[in-house]
Amino acid sequence: MPRITIQPMTAAEYRDGARLLTISYSFAATLFGDILIASTLRGVCALIFADDRAESLRTLRADYPRARFVEQTTDHHDAALQAIGGASVDVSLHLRATPFQLAVWQALLTIQSGSTATYRQIAVQIGRPRASRAVGNAVGQNPVAILIPCHRVVRADHTIGGYRWTASRKRTLLLSESGEGIK
Repeated sequence: MPRITIQPMTAAEYRDGARLLTISYSFAATLFGDILIASTLRGVCALIFADDRAESLRTLRADYPRARFVEQTTDHHDAALQAIGGASVDVSLHLRATPFQLAVWQALLTIQSGSTATYRQIAVQIGRPRASRAVGNAVGQNPVAILIPCHRVVRADHTIGGYRWTASRKRTLLLSESGEGIK
């Protein structure tokens, strides 16, 4: 299982559209579809399913409108791809997020591969039992698909709800981890 650490971006790093950041990006094929991986010097800042490469790059550029972009593969990208493949590697994430989002994403990292948790269970875990809807919003804003396993969060009845990158992809990710059928 990969070891994932999250380093939050500082206000200075994402101020003014991230004008101080250089973001390296590359595309790669995975068992779950093509992805766009982007990183700063400190870690992966985006992992986007790239069913449409141009659209995924537009999404990345919209998130960091004034950053400098360089198309190149980095060690951070290689580590992310190894992690997706199931290798026990260290992956550093460098994410722009609120403290609440960081708490939710840290909680998602504790869900074991092959398991799921409900939005409410995550809310309780972070000490905000009435914040299920806010947890859902934070899950939906996860900028690094698969690495922070938002696909492991399900509805209260344990069925698959919405997923930023399609419900069928979420189902595929869960089945690949558990080997069991899901609702």
